[in-house]
Amino acid sequence: MAKVRRRRFSFGTKMYLFVLLIVLVVGLGAMFTSYFINVDQIDAYFKGLTSESARNVASFVDGDYLEQLRTVIESDEYQALRDKAEEDEDEAPVEAFLKEKGLWDKYTEQRNYLIQYLDNVTDIKYLYIVVWGDANADKDMYLVDADPEVGIYETGYYEDREDSFLGMDGLTEIEPTISVGDWGWLCSGFAPVKNSAGKVVCQVGCDVGMDDVMAQRRQFFIYAIVGVVAIIAIVIIGAVVFAKRVVVKPLNKITQEMEGFKPAPNSSPEEAGVIDLDIRGRDEIYDLYQGVQAMQTDILFQLNDITAMRSDKERRDAELAIASQMQADMLPKEFSMWDEFSLYATVTPAKEMGGDFYDFFAIDDDHVGLVMADVSGKGVPAAMFMIVAKTLLKVRTASPGTPAEVLHDVNNILCADNPAGLFVTAWFGILTLSTGEVISASAGHEHPAIMRKGDEYTINKKDNMPPLASMEDLEYEDETMTLRPGDRIFLYTDGVPEAKRDTGERFGVDRMLESLNCNKAASPKNLLYYIADEIKNFAGNTDPFDDITMMSIVWKGKQED
Repeated sequence: MAKVRRRRFSFGTKMYLFVLLIVLVVGLGAMFTSYFINVDQIDAYFKGLTSESARNVASFVDGDYLEQLRTVIESDEYQALRDKAEEDEDEAPVEAFLKEKGLWDKYTEQRNYLIQYLDNVTDIKYLYIVVWGDANADKDMYLVDADPEVGIYETGYYEDREDSFLGMDGLTEIEPTISVGDWGWLCSGFAPVKNSAGKVVCQVGCDVGMDDVMAQRRQFFIYAIVGVVAIIAIVIIGAVVFAKRVVVKPLNKITQEMEGFKPAPNSSPEEAGVIDLDIRGRDEIYDLYQGVQAMQTDILFQLNDITAMRSDKERRDAELAIASQMQADMLPKEFSMWDEFSLYATVTPAKEMGGDFYDFFAIDDDHVGLVMADVSGKGVPAAMFMIVAKTLLKVRTASPGTPAEVLHDVNNILCADNPAGLFVTAWFGILTLSTGEVISASAGHEHPAIMRKGDEYTINKKDNMPPLASMEDLEYEDETMTLRPGDRIFLYTDGVPEAKRDTGERFGVDRMLESLNCNKAASPKNLLYYIADEIKNFAGNTDPFDDITMMSIVWKGKQED
């Protein structure tokens, strides 16, 4: 499925949209705020007028009379007469009935008062007296209506209660409510009418017409929207012109100049195309320009530095490669010089140059020198110290002396001139070809693993002496063993048991002995390759922590001619 590319908007477009959004939010916010403030003020005025009018009328009407009138018109006799009069549209029966009950004069007096009040207060649309049912009622009964067009047979008429007044009992003043219905927009309020005993007998209802107000309100809303749109248009035009001149145009210049920046090694700022524009002012655009200019200059300088460093590194790498090869060439590679034993050795440095070394050499026709050593530290200093130590051991062995005496003399020479404070752990042995006797001494080095024919590799751990170059006049001790045909010696540096995996776990001496004993019959070469593979599999992707050097010797004995 092809990936849909998102549309890319320029900075100028985003800025224009942002300005539009801000102006739109502010404009609409101001419009709605002013609109609702106006609505609240006008609604408060009409609700106050409604309540005040209802209370005024309620204070002047005769509550005792209205209670008497209510009792009469709630009767079944009157309701039947009223229904017939309404059907015939004849007011005479109702008038005659009220006269008969002595209620007509007072009725006309109360109604005329309502009509007069309605005429005097022009904002009032309807004024009436109504009997309010209880809170559960859904109908209310009209007693007196000030509308001249309403016949007197409407007295006693039951009308459905507006939804906004459902649930009210009519015993207290009812808060005015604004609603719309068949009679248009009205603000309706009610005030209770009490008799002389203080009992609420009915309610004065007052409806103030708000059709004109609502029409003006709609007109105001339309004008406000038009005004906001006009303001938005003016602001956007001004913002676009300002942004294009002050922001977008300088940014486009900076972008175009940045595309021309092509640094090359050892090039000048002019040749590399470092940005150089006539941008004035002390605003963020100027800061951006200054930052881009400084960044490009730094990139150019860093590129020149990196080029010089790369040249130096390539030169040093070449020198290290030569030195590493020279160091490797110093180690003996001819492993089949003697018939009495088989030998093989390997060294794997942790860096380009290591501090581990092995050596074997003929002392005379019947004696062979064997060396396994590890210089502290890594890299070039350790490699140089290794060369010195290897040379001193071989030179000193040319003179008479046991391995312990050789190590003693070499130690004193190394201590005399060792400003770097390096030291060397070493195992040095002299093998007599005619007898298989091995005399050895150790200067803080790993104990060799010995395997007698038919047995397993073991390590005879003894107290060890300090390394070479650690302190002067150390007296090392000789140790003697005699090899029989089939016996084996495994020499190694601490890089073998101390090899680590990413969890921090070490290869260890026990795992090393287990690997040796799994290949007791292997040739020296195959054995060392096997141990190297075991270490590599154990460590995984973890980089080598230390040099790994190993030597394997299998004693055959004196060969008969």
